[in-house]
Amino acid sequence: MLLAHLPLVDPAIQLEIEQSLNNIKLKDVHLENWEVSDYIECMIDWLTSSKHNTIKGLENYQHKAYCVGSIEGIQSFIHRHCTKRRIRFSRAEFVASKIVSNHCQTNWKFLEDGNLEPGDAVVVSFPFSGNGGIYPEWELLIADCLKYNIPVLVDAAYYGISHNIHLDLTPECITDVVTSLSKPMNVQLRLGLRLTREYHDDLVQGNSDSKLINRIAAQVGIEIMEKFSHDYIISKYRNKNEKICQTFNLTPTNTITLAIGNHHEHKDFLRNGYYRVCITNELLQNI
Repeated sequence: MLLAHLPLVDPAIQLEIEQSLNNIKLKDVHLENWEVSDYIECMIDWLTSSKHNTIKGLENYQHKAYCVGSIEGIQSFIHRHCTKRRIRFSRAEFVASKIVSNHCQTNWKFLEDGNLEPGDAVVVSFPFSGNGGIYPEWELLIADCLKYNIPVLVDAAYYGISHNIHLDLTPECITDVVTSLSKPMNVQLRLGLRLTREYHDDLVQGNSDSKLINRIAAQVGIEIMEKFSHDYIISKYRNKNEKICQTFNLTPTNTITLAIGNHHEHKDFLRNGYYRVCITNELLQNI
């Protein structure tokens, strides 16, 4: 069991990735022949095909772009707002938001350290990084963001390894959505997607529109998504997840690789208020 999160590197997916890399010809991903829209459409189809989760409101995000995992989309959002807004994120959030904010030398504050105010911009994960489920004050957070006209980026990096997640993206304060295949499929390929309500003339959109991206990785991603459905990970590992949680007295979460422990047995796993335990290694044993 681990304190930090470790992506679920499924052996069957890894084998398919190796085969795809061996079979791809350079002409298949030539700048003139290959279309980034094929990757984007495949990713949208993959996300919306789940029988375990639902996403509502994707049609409101007309501008779509390949990004390098979820991180590049988060970085772009913070850079867009860092000169005019204060950046807000949870203590239990992925550390990238803090790193980028410090690099920008911008004003930032943990969500837990004070109420939202006009002039803020929020980064929040869904499923939530802290507890593998939902940010505990999600509805209040969205209500305040609507009230104060605060832009929100939703980081759905864990969506591909989650179940019983119902993500409503219709609130107009949600301006950006990022997700990736890193956690459910392969961290090395860095396959992400950014969705925005408005067009942004930044490197994420510009590189995607110009196809100046890792087209080999993206083509592999297309082939992997066509072979392994969004439900593959949950269907394969959910029963084992429940058995592991029972064995170690953990509470399962919506995220298949994360469980919640308790103070008496898992005090070494305390992470920003949550006894969050990563059980990726246990899931992969004997697989």
